[in-house]
Amino acid sequence: MNTFLRLFMLCLMACIFTLCSPPKSQDEQEQVENGDVPVEERAKKALYDEVMEIHDAIMPRMDDIMKLKGDLREQLDKLKEATDAVAAEKSQAMEEIIQQLEDADEGMMNWMRNFRPLEDSTAYEEAINYLEEQKKGIEEVKEKMEKAMDAAKNALEEEE
Repeated sequence: MNTFLRLFMLCLMACIFTLCSPPKSQDEQEQVENGDVPVEERAKKALYDEVMEIHDAIMPRMDDIMKLKGDLREQLDKLKEATDAVAAEKSQAMEEIIQQLEDADEGMMNWMRNFRPLEDSTAYEEAINYLEEQKKGIEEVKEKMEKAMDAAKNALEEEE
């Protein structure tokens, strides 16, 4: 029993020392987290993560685009029943906004179809150039989506 108690106390003290040790500096923490990954590899990963963060933020909004297209088509059907010039103008504007939404949707689909994760053996310069290009592309998709969705929301609010 005495040996058991000593072993227990030894384990308890080891736990206390581990928990009470001073925190690692940020550089030390990063080295541990990165597993001493070379700077170029970390830069590639960071840029890849930026690209995917943009994609992941806007992907759920594709459902909003579909809903807005449906709502606009519903309003468009109502407008087409009217025969006055104002209704015809509004119909034309709504058709253009629907097209913007479809273009934004297609832009996202094209970007996703064409995006290829990098192979580990890809050279640093090539990888950075590719990822910068992909970042620019997904940012353009985001901008198109936001612009089209804002236009759709505004058009729907005007019809209420």
